[in-house]
Amino acid sequence: MKLVAIGDIHGRDIWKQIVETEQPNTVVFVGDYFDSFDIPGKTQIDNFKNIIQWKHDNPQCKVVMLIGNHDFHYMNVCNEYYSGFQKDLYIPIGEVLETNKHHLRMAYRCDDLVFSHAGITPEFLLKNGWGDQGIVEFINDLWYYQPHKFKFADNGYGHSDPYGDDEFQGPLWIRPKSLMKACQEVKKTMIQVVGHTAVKEIDAKGKATGGRYYFIDCLDYTPEYLVYENKQIKINKL
Repeated sequence: MKLVAIGDIHGRDIWKQIVETEQPNTVVFVGDYFDSFDIPGKTQIDNFKNIIQWKHDNPQCKVVMLIGNHDFHYMNVCNEYYSGFQKDLYIPIGEVLETNKHHLRMAYRCDDLVFSHAGITPEFLLKNGWGDQGIVEFINDLWYYQPHKFKFADNGYGHSDPYGDDEFQGPLWIRPKSLMKACQEVKKTMIQVVGHTAVKEIDAKGKATGGRYYFIDCLDYTPEYLVYENKQIKINKL
């Protein structure tokens, strides 16, 4: 089994080269399909549709499409608008997301790797009623039944950092510093793979203990991506 995880694409079609090169069994997109400073809106929409079409055309490969904050603010449940929001494309992007909502999820797990757009903390889980259910199952059920819980403003404490660097932020917004601080006591075998916060190259924190966090939002700087094969994680580059 070979899994490939690709960082925030923001309209880029580099994913095509990655899947062609790697021929994976599973592809995980960590969200943010939209909002770009240099790629036209129509191209962003077409690229999102192309991912859906590729998923349909390649049933032998599992395609996991997570949601990012730059997708979420075009959805009817959000009513919040973040940096990069394309007001003139609110309707067409919103429509293509709504049509394909069944393809989207908030989190995914493969062995000890847990994928989300920005990261999952105990504070967010417990605040929203998590009990004995698996973390990923709980997060995805919460998205299905109470999607407003993932809004930036809905942290329930009224003191959120404007950048999202707050331990109580959810999987669409929390930043690396707060994520790692909030998860200090989390079981060491849980490895989180996230995008959201731009890095110049894929960054693995906690290397001395096997790597507990991989920050993969690097496509603004370098064409790197994460590969998980034979229980091993490696970073490849086009």
